[in-house]
Amino acid sequence: MQAGTLPEQSLMSAFKHVVRTEGPLALYKGFGTSALGLIVGPVYITGLETSKSTIKRWNGEHRFVPDDSPLIPMLAGGIGSVGGQTVAVPLDVVSQRVQMEEGRVSVVGLVRRLGLSGLYRGFFASCLQYVPSSMVTWGTFDFLSTHIRRACVGRRAPGALTDSVGHWAFDTALCAFAGGLAGTVTAVVTCPLDVVRTRLQVLGEPGGPRQSFAQVVAEVARLQGLRGFYSGVFARVATLGPLMACIMSGYEGLKRVCAKPGVI
Repeated sequence: MQAGTLPEQSLMSAFKHVVRTEGPLALYKGFGTSALGLIVGPVYITGLETSKSTIKRWNGEHRFVPDDSPLIPMLAGGIGSVGGQTVAVPLDVVSQRVQMEEGRVSVVGLVRRLGLSGLYRGFFASCLQYVPSSMVTWGTFDFLSTHIRRACVGRRAPGALTDSVGHWAFDTALCAFAGGLAGTVTAVVTCPLDVVRTRLQVLGEPGGPRQSFAQVVAEVARLQGLRGFYSGVFARVATLGPLMACIMSGYEGLKRVCAKPGVI
Protein backbone atom coordinates (compact mmCIF):
# COMPACT_ATOMS: atom_id res chain seq x y z
CA MET A 1 0.00 0.00 0.00
CA GLN A 2 2.74 2.45 0.97
CA ALA A 3 5.14 1.55 -1.84
CA GLY A 4 2.64 0.58 -4.55
CA THR A 5 2.67 2.11 -7.99
CA LEU A 6 -0.96 3.11 -7.71
CA PRO A 7 -1.29 6.58 -6.19
CA GLU A 8 -4.19 5.54 -4.01
CA GLN A 9 -4.78 2.03 -2.67
CA SER A 10 -7.14 1.01 0.08
CA LEU A 11 -6.46 -2.05 2.21
CA MET A 12 -9.29 -3.97 0.51
CA SER A 13 -8.28 -2.98 -3.04
CA ALA A 14 -4.69 -4.07 -2.39
CA PHE A 15 -5.95 -7.36 -0.95
CA LYS A 16 -8.19 -8.03 -3.96
CA HIS A 17 -5.45 -7.09 -6.42
CA VAL A 18 -2.97 -9.58 -4.94
CA VAL A 19 -5.52 -12.41 -4.79
CA ARG A 20 -6.74 -11.74 -8.32
CA THR A 21 -3.33 -11.45 -9.99
CA GLU A 22 -1.19 -13.88 -7.97
CA GLY A 23 -3.59 -16.09 -6.06
CA PRO A 24 -4.34 -16.48 -2.31
CA LEU A 25 -0.95 -18.02 -1.53
CA ALA A 26 0.74 -14.78 -2.61
CA LEU A 27 -0.63 -13.21 0.57
CA TYR A 28 1.87 -15.40 2.45
CA LYS A 29 4.80 -14.69 0.15
CA GLY A 30 7.92 -14.07 2.22
CA PHE A 31 6.36 -15.62 5.33
CA GLY A 32 9.47 -17.72 6.06
CA THR A 33 11.75 -14.68 5.97
CA SER A 34 9.31 -12.66 8.04
CA ALA A 35 9.20 -15.46 10.63
CA LEU A 36 12.93 -14.97 11.19
CA GLY A 37 11.98 -11.57 12.56
CA LEU A 38 11.01 -13.34 15.78
CA ILE A 39 14.65 -13.02 16.86
CA VAL A 40 14.30 -9.24 16.79
CA GLY A 41 12.01 -9.34 19.84
CA PRO A 42 14.55 -10.77 22.30
CA VAL A 43 17.21 -8.33 21.04
CA TYR A 44 14.83 -5.40 21.44
CA ILE A 45 13.47 -6.40 24.86
CA THR A 46 16.95 -7.12 26.22
CA GLY A 47 18.13 -3.67 25.17
CA LEU A 48 14.96 -2.07 26.56
CA GLU A 49 15.03 -3.68 30.00
CA THR A 50 18.81 -3.44 30.41
CA SER A 51 18.88 0.24 29.51
CA LYS A 52 15.82 0.95 31.67
CA SER A 53 17.48 -0.62 34.71
CA THR A 54 20.70 1.28 34.04
CA ILE A 55 18.92 4.61 33.57
CA LYS A 56 16.89 4.07 36.76
CA ARG A 57 20.07 3.35 38.68
CA TRP A 58 21.79 6.47 37.33
CA ASN A 59 18.70 8.53 38.02
CA GLY A 60 18.58 7.21 41.57
CA GLU A 61 22.12 8.43 42.11
CA HIS A 62 21.84 11.83 40.39
CA ARG A 63 18.08 12.64 40.37
CA PHE A 64 17.81 13.94 36.81
CA VAL A 65 14.04 13.33 36.70
CA PRO A 66 11.38 11.95 39.11
CA ASP A 67 11.53 8.19 39.55
CA ASP A 68 8.18 7.69 37.79
CA SER A 69 8.96 10.03 34.88
CA PRO A 70 7.91 8.67 31.45
CA LEU A 71 11.23 9.99 30.14
CA ILE A 72 12.95 6.90 31.55
CA PRO A 73 10.95 4.31 29.56
CA MET A 74 11.03 6.66 26.56
CA LEU A 75 14.82 6.75 26.51
CA ALA A 76 15.08 3.02 27.20
CA GLY A 77 12.65 2.32 24.37
CA GLY A 78 14.78 4.34 21.97
CA ILE A 79 17.97 2.50 22.93
CA GLY A 80 16.32 -0.89 22.62
CA SER A 81 14.92 0.05 19.23
CA VAL A 82 18.33 0.90 17.78
CA GLY A 83 19.59 -2.56 18.71
CA GLY A 84 16.49 -4.20 17.32
CA GLN A 85 16.74 -2.37 13.98
CA THR A 86 20.27 -3.64 13.47
CA VAL A 87 18.71 -7.10 13.11
CA ALA A 88 15.29 -6.14 11.74
CA VAL A 89 16.25 -4.00 8.74
CA PRO A 90 18.01 -6.67 6.64
CA LEU A 91 15.21 -9.16 7.39
CA ASP A 92 12.61 -6.56 6.46
CA VAL A 93 14.36 -5.68 3.19
CA VAL A 94 14.64 -9.31 2.11
CA SER A 95 11.02 -10.07 3.07
CA GLN A 96 9.67 -7.10 1.11
CA ARG A 97 11.76 -7.94 -1.95
CA VAL A 98 10.52 -11.53 -1.89
CA GLN A 99 6.93 -10.32 -1.67
CA MET A 100 7.33 -7.92 -4.61
CA GLU A 101 9.17 -10.18 -7.06
CA GLU A 102 7.20 -12.54 -9.29
CA GLY A 103 7.65 -16.31 -9.23
CA ARG A 104 9.83 -18.30 -6.87
CA VAL A 105 12.70 -16.35 -5.35
CA SER A 106 15.98 -17.66 -3.96
CA VAL A 107 16.57 -15.87 -0.68
CA VAL A 108 20.28 -16.70 -0.74
CA GLY A 109 20.61 -15.34 -4.27
CA LEU A 110 18.65 -12.25 -3.29
CA VAL A 111 20.94 -11.58 -0.31
CA ARG A 112 24.03 -11.93 -2.52
CA ARG A 113 22.54 -9.59 -5.09
CA LEU A 114 21.64 -6.96 -2.52
CA GLY A 115 24.98 -6.99 -0.69
CA LEU A 116 25.58 -5.40 2.71
CA SER A 117 24.64 -1.91 1.57
CA GLY A 118 21.44 -3.19 -0.01
CA LEU A 119 20.47 -5.18 3.09
CA TYR A 120 20.80 -2.06 5.22
CA ARG A 121 19.08 0.17 2.74
CA GLY A 122 16.83 2.50 4.70
CA PHE A 123 18.52 1.77 8.06
CA PHE A 124 18.66 5.47 8.92
CA ALA A 125 15.03 5.91 7.93
CA SER A 126 14.06 2.84 9.96
CA CYS A 127 15.78 4.20 13.04
CA LEU A 128 14.20 7.58 12.37
CA GLN A 129 10.79 5.91 12.46
CA TYR A 130 11.13 3.06 14.93
CA VAL A 131 13.21 4.85 17.56
CA PRO A 132 10.64 7.65 17.99
CA SER A 133 7.90 5.02 17.64
CA SER A 134 9.32 2.97 20.49
CA MET A 135 9.84 6.09 22.58
CA VAL A 136 6.27 7.31 22.03
CA THR A 137 4.81 3.87 22.74
CA TRP A 138 6.62 3.23 26.01
CA GLY A 139 6.38 6.82 27.18
CA THR A 140 2.64 7.00 26.49
CA PHE A 141 2.00 3.58 28.01
CA ASP A 142 3.94 4.38 31.18
CA PHE A 143 2.25 7.78 31.57
CA LEU A 144 -1.27 6.42 31.08
CA SER A 145 -0.90 3.25 33.12
CA THR A 146 0.75 5.05 36.05
CA HIS A 147 -1.72 7.92 36.30
CA ILE A 148 -4.85 5.86 35.65
CA ARG A 149 -3.79 3.31 38.26
CA ARG A 150 -3.14 6.05 40.80
CA ALA A 151 -6.48 7.69 40.07
CA CYS A 152 -8.34 4.40 40.49
CA VAL A 153 -6.56 2.70 43.37
CA GLY A 154 -4.67 5.51 45.09
CA ARG A 155 -0.98 6.32 45.19
CA ARG A 156 0.27 2.76 45.35
CA ALA A 157 3.51 1.61 43.81
CA PRO A 158 3.00 1.67 39.99
CA GLY A 159 3.84 -2.03 39.69
CA ALA A 160 2.02 -3.29 42.77
CA LEU A 161 -0.10 -6.36 42.22
CA THR A 162 -2.06 -8.20 44.86
CA ASP A 163 -3.36 -11.77 44.83
CA SER A 164 -6.90 -10.48 44.42
CA VAL A 165 -8.57 -11.65 41.23
CA GLY A 166 -10.24 -8.25 40.97
CA HIS A 167 -6.94 -6.38 41.11
CA TRP A 168 -5.38 -8.81 38.62
CA ALA A 169 -8.25 -8.29 36.19
CA PHE A 170 -8.08 -4.52 36.68
CA ASP A 171 -4.34 -4.42 36.09
CA THR A 172 -4.63 -6.53 32.92
CA ALA A 173 -7.45 -4.37 31.57
CA LEU A 174 -5.50 -1.23 32.42
CA CYS A 175 -2.41 -2.42 30.57
CA ALA A 176 -4.54 -3.42 27.58
CA PHE A 177 -6.26 -0.02 27.47
CA ALA A 178 -3.04 1.97 27.90
CA GLY A 179 -1.20 -0.23 25.42
CA GLY A 180 -3.96 0.02 22.80
CA LEU A 181 -4.11 3.79 23.10
CA ALA A 182 -0.31 4.06 23.00
CA GLY A 183 -0.26 1.92 19.84
CA THR A 184 -2.94 4.07 18.21
CA VAL A 185 -1.09 7.31 19.01
CA THR A 186 2.16 5.84 17.73
CA ALA A 187 0.56 4.61 14.50
CA VAL A 188 -0.74 8.07 13.63
CA VAL A 189 2.30 10.06 14.74
CA THR A 190 4.88 7.90 12.95
CA CYS A 191 2.94 7.03 9.78
CA PRO A 192 4.76 9.64 7.62
CA LEU A 193 8.11 8.20 8.67
CA ASP A 194 6.92 4.68 7.89
CA VAL A 195 5.85 5.72 4.38
CA VAL A 196 9.27 7.22 3.65
CA ARG A 197 11.11 4.25 5.18
CA THR A 198 9.17 1.74 3.10
CA ARG A 199 9.81 3.62 -0.12
CA LEU A 200 13.51 3.93 0.63
CA GLN A 201 13.80 0.19 1.16
CA VAL A 202 11.65 -1.02 -1.70
CA LEU A 203 11.96 1.41 -4.60
CA GLY A 204 14.96 1.38 -6.88
CA GLU A 205 17.43 -1.35 -7.75
CA PRO A 206 20.74 -2.05 -6.00
CA GLY A 207 23.56 -0.31 -7.84
CA GLY A 208 21.17 2.13 -9.48
CA PRO A 209 20.33 5.72 -8.56
CA ARG A 210 19.44 5.89 -4.90
CA GLN A 211 17.05 8.46 -3.51
CA SER A 212 17.89 10.18 -0.27
CA PHE A 213 15.50 10.60 2.62
CA ALA A 214 14.92 14.24 1.66
CA GLN A 215 14.29 13.32 -1.99
CA VAL A 216 11.65 10.75 -1.05
CA VAL A 217 9.93 13.27 1.23
CA ALA A 218 9.93 15.86 -1.56
CA GLU A 219 8.60 13.36 -4.11
CA VAL A 220 5.73 12.20 -1.90
CA ALA A 221 4.83 15.80 -1.10
CA ARG A 222 4.91 16.78 -4.79
CA LEU A 223 2.92 13.82 -6.12
CA GLN A 224 0.42 13.21 -3.32
CA GLY A 225 0.68 16.07 -0.88
CA LEU A 226 0.07 15.64 2.84
CA ARG A 227 -2.31 12.76 2.16
CA GLY A 228 0.55 10.70 0.73
CA PHE A 229 2.36 10.67 4.06
CA TYR A 230 -0.65 9.01 5.67
CA SER A 231 -1.03 6.24 3.10
CA GLY A 232 -2.03 3.11 5.00
CA VAL A 233 -2.65 4.97 8.29
CA PHE A 234 -5.94 3.13 8.96
CA ALA A 235 -4.24 -0.21 8.40
CA ARG A 236 -1.50 0.83 10.84
CA VAL A 237 -4.00 1.90 13.48
CA ALA A 238 -6.02 -1.30 12.99
CA THR A 239 -2.81 -3.28 13.46
CA LEU A 240 -0.88 -1.41 16.15
CA GLY A 241 -3.81 -0.57 18.43
CA PRO A 242 -4.98 -4.13 19.14
CA LEU A 243 -1.44 -5.49 18.84
CA MET A 244 -0.04 -3.20 21.52
CA ALA A 245 -3.06 -3.87 23.74
CA CYS A 246 -2.26 -7.58 23.65
CA ILE A 247 1.50 -7.12 23.92
CA MET A 248 1.45 -4.71 26.85
CA SER A 249 -1.12 -6.60 28.90
CA GLY A 250 0.66 -9.91 28.29
CA TYR A 251 4.19 -8.60 28.71
CA GLU A 252 3.57 -6.58 31.87
CA GLY A 253 1.54 -9.40 33.40
CA LEU A 254 4.25 -11.94 32.60
CA LYS A 255 6.90 -9.69 34.13
CA ARG A 256 4.98 -9.48 37.39
CA VAL A 257 4.45 -13.23 37.51
CA CYS A 258 8.09 -14.05 36.83
CA ALA A 259 9.77 -11.24 38.79
CA LYS A 260 11.16 -11.77 42.25
CA PRO A 261 9.17 -10.16 45.07
CA GLY A 262 9.95 -6.45 45.34
CA VAL A 263 11.62 -6.19 41.92
CA ILE A 264 8.63 -4.73 40.06
